[in-house]
Amino acid sequence: MAGEPVVTDRVSSSMGDDLKRLLPFVLLVMVVILYLIFRHYEGVLFPVIAMIFSVIWTLGTMSILGIPMSMVSISIPTVLTAVASAYGIHFMTHYFMSPESGRYESCIDSMKVSGLAIVMAALTTVVGFGSLATSDMTHIKNYGIITAIGVFYSLVITVTLIPAFLLLRKNVKPDLPFVKKEGSSKDFSSRFLFFIESKLGGHPGKVLIAGVIIVAVSLAGMLSVKVSMNTMDFFQEGSEIKNADEKLNAKLSGTQLLNINIESSDGSAVITPEVLDKVESFQRELESKYKLVGKTVSVNDFLKKMNQEMHGGDTAYYKLPETTQMAKEYLLLYSGDIDNMISKDMDKIRIHLSIRRGSMSDLAEIRGFALERFGDDFRKSNNVTVNAGGFLDLMIEANILVFKGQISSLALSLLVVSILMYLIFRNIKLTLISLIPLLIGIAMNFGLMGFLNIPLNAATALVASISIGMGIDYSIHFITQYRNSMEELNDVDKAVRKTYEGTGRAILSNAASVMAGFLVLLFSEFPVIAQCGGLIAFTVTVTGFAAIIVIPAAMKVFNGPDAGKTEKAA
Repeated sequence: MAGEPVVTDRVSSSMGDDLKRLLPFVLLVMVVILYLIFRHYEGVLFPVIAMIFSVIWTLGTMSILGIPMSMVSISIPTVLTAVASAYGIHFMTHYFMSPESGRYESCIDSMKVSGLAIVMAALTTVVGFGSLATSDMTHIKNYGIITAIGVFYSLVITVTLIPAFLLLRKNVKPDLPFVKKEGSSKDFSSRFLFFIESKLGGHPGKVLIAGVIIVAVSLAGMLSVKVSMNTMDFFQEGSEIKNADEKLNAKLSGTQLLNINIESSDGSAVITPEVLDKVESFQRELESKYKLVGKTVSVNDFLKKMNQEMHGGDTAYYKLPETTQMAKEYLLLYSGDIDNMISKDMDKIRIHLSIRRGSMSDLAEIRGFALERFGDDFRKSNNVTVNAGGFLDLMIEANILVFKGQISSLALSLLVVSILMYLIFRNIKLTLISLIPLLIGIAMNFGLMGFLNIPLNAATALVASISIGMGIDYSIHFITQYRNSMEELNDVDKAVRKTYEGTGRAILSNAASVMAGFLVLLFSEFPVIAQCGGLIAFTVTVTGFAAIIVIPAAMKVFNGPDAGKTEKAA
């Protein structure tokens, strides 16, 4: 069994199984990551509770708003789990690192150090997801709306529920090993950050040049990225439905349907010799020009056969009737059902094209040829309109919308995030510096897609906007802490070192948790979801590393020792 109805049924039935398997898996992965970061049950339990609350609130909101689960939205629980873990990691890191011994004082201290950064990071993430609401594709638009709401829920839960749980504890605040200076030399995060500072800190110019080279190489790969919304991409190689589709496309005329509809503008009959002759030449030319076209069927095929039989079966009469009246009489005599090819009033006809699977660019070319073949002169002279229809036409339009939506959402999210960065920092240079990690991450994402031949589709089109919303968090946390340290120490190198001690570790932990959360999507039954998860994990991780490596270098190159001085307005 194959065809679009079967595809739709298989996708719907598999989504539930995917969700039931991936959600417990991602929670388990987050538990492991949080334990490796904090090595204490409080650092694991309270962020995990916040994640679960965020997912429940969001899925409940989906139900209340009547937003259905789709191929795109099955990744929402995983996304929210990763987002909520990021906010929890930042809060808990500064909570444990607070010099205060009391729980209440440590919560207040953590909120002073990371609270504003968490709030602004959440708002920028909301912007990143919310920019997807500009898409004309309903599934992508709904995804953007509901994830933006979910991120806001994650923020509210993180800054209220986690402190509440901490304050309800009666015992003293635990003193964790990673906080102790004598244990920091054995800590992987500390050793890694020390390596970056010692090896790269003294060469800011070279760091920025390396970043430029990476972006340039990524741009070369970006040029080969293609847009492809093919329903067979939803299924794994070797799956039953994909094998069936391949066999039917190889042995028969194809499993994709494209219709060309010709309709009279004034209600008159369209089966005139001029229109029928045009349809006849179109069918023959299309079949000879494109190998992907397996078969074309129209009312012409019936009229020619009837004309032959009305002349005793003589093959010389296997041709179209010579007049409109004769065509009408033949159709009145016909006893079969051809309502899907011609209307009762004979003012509409439809040409069915059976097409084999191929690249979306080839299929779009076929549709373009079909519509151009019935040009404006033909339409005006015969007083008809010509339009495409069918599932293949929807898929081609979906590809166009994915491309347009990618551009609009990317531009909008970058614009709004830039404005928010300026409102946070009140400094144009700091705003531009905060965007550098994003640009590197996004460029590498599209470059990787081009080099690995990963197409732009409804799932992978989400990557850039999600990465902007989540990736800018690293810049916010790093620059905010850097400015605070700079006010205290008034020395760039010392301020960077102090930022690495607390926020640097939180950024690495954040990147690890987000990467692990999205890598869970690699185990999805749908290849497009696996591609989306892998790309987001890669892009957000690259952005995190770029923040802790490139931002300090940019501070030294572009701003010098005055890089972090804070304006009172900020």
